[in-house]
Amino acid sequence: LCTKLMYPWPQIVNGNVFTKYLAKLREPSPADNATYCVTADQSVLNFKTTFKIQVGAEPQDCIITGATDYERPKPRNAYSTALGRLDIDGLLAGKYGEVVPINDSDDFANKFPPFHDQPLDGKVYVINGDLVIGAAPEEGKKPASIVVPDAGLDLRGNGTVVVVSGDLWIHDDFSYNGAFLDNFTALSQLASVGWIVLDETDPMKEHYGTLGNIYIDKSVTSLVGAFFSGGQAGVYTVAPPDTDGPDPLTVSGLMVARQFHLSRSFKSKTQGSEQVIYDGRAAANPPPGFGDMTKTLPIFGAGQISQ
Repeated sequence: LCTKLMYPWPQIVNGNVFTKYLAKLREPSPADNATYCVTADQSVLNFKTTFKIQVGAEPQDCIITGATDYERPKPRNAYSTALGRLDIDGLLAGKYGEVVPINDSDDFANKFPPFHDQPLDGKVYVINGDLVIGAAPEEGKKPASIVVPDAGLDLRGNGTVVVVSGDLWIHDDFSYNGAFLDNFTALSQLASVGWIVLDETDPMKEHYGTLGNIYIDKSVTSLVGAFFSGGQAGVYTVAPPDTDGPDPLTVSGLMVARQFHLSRSFKSKTQGSEQVIYDGRAAANPPPGFGDMTKTLPIFGAGQISQ
């Protein structure tokens, strides 16, 4: 199959695709789009799944339509749906871990432990307003690479970043260090980061309805964590003003958003242009505030957790 005749295609590894409305691709992909099932309220077009269901005499892709229960968590439903619950109020009140206030993006670079080779330690890092991580590299150069480390004894490897009334702009690569399986003592030491980005909640404020989105620089190729975008625009895999990114993007974790703007132009017969790999960390050691949301997700054994 000549890649010149292909379109970029999304790929969900070890996971499912849920959408409130429809899931549609321009052309069938050269490989499976989801390991398990694609679920939509309306229609699904040109998606393929590794898991098959028996329909009549022949197994078919696991495509489920008419699923009206699936709705993303948002203020209107108190962040609680069939997909799970985010306790935003409890998170900000310190119910799930010590709250570390962040003044601005520079302060985040000073206080966010992975920038200093330290574990997240079960804390919640809260910033009001936009959070910009790193700076866009010069054309043709790679972004900085940040490793989220596992924790040592008596420390926790999980943590959550909460952006309140702002957007998240990511210009750095993120990865896990992969050393955990060699030093296993407790799942609580496993590195597991959550990213929650919230819209303005006051309808009287000027920017109400325009915030809570995630913008990923076109140079970024690796991200990790459980991502939740509460904004109307959702997630951009190529941050504006750019409209195209030639490199593939791999996210180890999960992503929840109202919309996904998939703008990577990378083409391959075996790898999607945007690849989300559910690595099991969000269920094995949920980031603070994500515990209820991940109860419906599969839990992998220690030998299956992504490094």
